[in-house]
Amino acid sequence: MIENAKRAGQHALVEELARGLEHHRAEAQLVALGLTKYVREEDVISFYKECPKGLRLSWVGNFGRAIPETVVHSKIRADDVGAFDNYVVLHYDPGAKSFLETEKEKEARKDPILFGLMRGKRVLYFVGDWVDELCDLTLDQLAERVGQESIQSLVTPSPYR
Repeated sequence: MIENAKRAGQHALVEELARGLEHHRAEAQLVALGLTKYVREEDVISFYKECPKGLRLSWVGNFGRAIPETVVHSKIRADDVGAFDNYVVLHYDPGAKSFLETEKEKEARKDPILFGLMRGKRVLYFVGDWVDELCDLTLDQLAERVGQESIQSLVTPSPYR
């Protein structure tokens, strides 16, 4: 299809098909790494709106808390195959503040879930979550809130099992 679109001079279609092919390649690599769960953006937004504690979705580069080694290891493996363009962290932010916080307020920001992002897709790929002494936001809690069907998998179970 890409070659046919190139010959026809359909530049925008060529770009869209190439992007789709790249997404499929990246998802195949995620399956090989065992990173098969994902959530659609609209489900995270639904969870965000319903959550009474207040949530924040921050770029990993701006996230100011330590990330456990097991989650960092999963991120590095995804980085090694170039699966994601960027990462975000879903975490509680009870004050819903976008301004500077005191050190005590910063301490209360824990409980994250790390998601990988692909440019052009409205999907958050689950990389890892963790529980600490202050809070326990996990992918399972997100599923309980917005429904188990919201957590999808890149791997479809075989009907022959």
